[in-house]
Amino acid sequence: MKRKTIEVLFVEELTDNYDCEIRRKRALPKMARAGTHEKLRDAFQKHLHETDHHVLRLKHFFQAFDKSVRCRKCEAIVGLIKQADEIVSDSKGRPTINAALIRAAQKVEHNNYENASYGCLAEWVDQLRK
Repeated sequence: MKRKTIEVLFVEELTDNYDCEIRRKRALPKMARAGTHEKLRDAFQKHLHETDHHVLRLKHFFQAFDKSVRCRKCEAIVGLIKQADEIVSDSKGRPTINAALIRAAQKVEHNNYENASYGCLAEWVDQLRK
């Protein structure tokens, strides 16, 4: 019974993370277009490729557990991206746009929510392998 419970939690977290990565994939090109500094735009494009890799890895985990690939709406990332959109919108056309983009990206990408989610997945994979 314990194994089934961990597996259910794992799949739920997987669907949550998949939604997060898909939403990041949609947000990153918009952020890249809003930037006025070439290196910043390039950094967003590079991160988009990394996000594509994350999506593929998550799909692999779905397949490994014989589950269909699906999203479960992650309200946390929805809120973070909404806030990022507002930060960028408030700075459009201003000299601070690049700083605002960096601020928004940091909030979306470097948050404890994402770290905790992937940390749980890693631990549960170990548990499921036993």
